[in-house]
Amino acid sequence: MWGDVEVRLGGQQLRLALRAPVVRALVEALRNYHDPRDLGRCDHCQGRRLDENFLCRDCGRPNGLFGQMVAERAARYSESAAIGTTPAGGGRHVRDED
Repeated sequence: MWGDVEVRLGGQQLRLALRAPVVRALVEALRNYHDPRDLGRCDHCQGRRLDENFLCRDCGRPNGLFGQMVAERAARYSESAAIGTTPAGGGRHVRDED
């Protein structure tokens, strides 16, 4: 036996005894695991928590050229003015009554 792994969930606990080949396989699997939500490493803080808009969840800065471009476009965005309503009885598409 090489070591133990203890798993806790809620109030329950499970301890597993592992031999050296199993430990090596587990370590290799954990090193090679790639979270599909992982969008890369932050250029600024080297954190690995970039969101879908390429903003780092650790330092809050946009990452890379694409992240910078998204941030600049978002900063310049202004919502369009609301479309006004036409007064009753007026407008181009009002039909004349006979």
